[in-house]
Amino acid sequence: MRAFNTLLALSSCFAIDLLVFSMGLRKILPPQPEVNRICSSIVINVSNPVLDYRYWLQRIWQKASDRTFGSYRRQAMPICPGLTTHRQKKLQEDFGGKHYHTVHAFRIAVYPVFEAICNVLSYDRLQLDLDDIESDKFSQIMEMQKANGDIAQAEMTGRLAAAYQKLEESVLPTVEQIFVCSSQDRTKLKTLHHCRKVTVLPNVYPVPEKTKRITGTEKYRLLFVGRLGYEPNADAILYFCDQILPLLRRKAPSRFELRIIGDGSLLPRQTRKKLAQLPEIVMLGKVDDVGPYYQQADAAVVPLRAGGGTRLKILEAFAWQIPVVSTAKGIEGLEVIHGQHALIADTPLDFAHQCAKLMADPSLWNNLVDNARSLVSAKYSPKRLPEILCAEESL
Repeated sequence: MRAFNTLLALSSCFAIDLLVFSMGLRKILPPQPEVNRICSSIVINVSNPVLDYRYWLQRIWQKASDRTFGSYRRQAMPICPGLTTHRQKKLQEDFGGKHYHTVHAFRIAVYPVFEAICNVLSYDRLQLDLDDIESDKFSQIMEMQKANGDIAQAEMTGRLAAAYQKLEESVLPTVEQIFVCSSQDRTKLKTLHHCRKVTVLPNVYPVPEKTKRITGTEKYRLLFVGRLGYEPNADAILYFCDQILPLLRRKAPSRFELRIIGDGSLLPRQTRKKLAQLPEIVMLGKVDDVGPYYQQADAAVVPLRAGGGTRLKILEAFAWQIPVVSTAKGIEGLEVIHGQHALIADTPLDFAHQCAKLMADPSLWNNLVDNARSLVSAKYSPKRLPEILCAEESL
């Protein structure tokens, strides 16, 4: 969503040539009609199963050896393994001889792709949107995995964090314009890498015009929304079920359920088995539109213990007029005040207490909803992005 909102904002300043690069073996779906509408041209660069056969064999061997040898494998983790010789040549054919006023790269992982073509095209300005600081994010995930006893996976995540740190150290000081999603990340980059210019480009979410609530159930409906293949989200669900749920059962003033939106098949088998045994858990799977589920919800929970950037799920709940109970990590980077825009709790007991308090206090519910919606409208609206991007263009 961040990439699309940024692309939409850039289209108000520039004509857009879009390069979509597949980092691995995954198939790329055709761009949505909205993307086709705002782009002058779209180039999709994917791995060829015949011409890139060496890459395919290497990736298959790497995955097999990771499973077999685990933490005994100490080689550096590749950031952009799909950038094969064939794909580099194809990129140079597509962009050779072209001139651009601005090259906008989304995520530092694609920087090697830019390097592969920078000698065949010309440009006036390079800007990099980090979304989050990858080395910091993966370091947090590594510590989370260690705490959960997954030492082999933590070792591999640590190697990935080290690879991103090395890339950040070499690239970030050379880029003339970097965008991050929070002032906290801006401070980190300026302190660690002495970057030339770092500007906050916040994550945004459009406020729906109609947010009528759908009632008609005896249970208080908590909602969790997230990509369940992302390990911090899977950990958040397990943390809630293992440590918060038993306490909330004793504290809650009414019956409740936790509805989870996301592809449950991506969760670890043991987690799926545990969720199936809990009567309060309702797995909704993947949905095309989250709007109706927010309209049915009474509150959103974000019990994250790791991650980078800022959470769109927080802004999404705010925009749909649903109060949020979150850890400090979940709310990190957003200008949110505890008790004014959301309820923040960092221990299982306090998290359960805040959920129970919200369930019992309609006036608190209303105050949080009104303040949070105003916050999104004022500081996290899509209207802010052209103001920032076009202001940077005029400098």
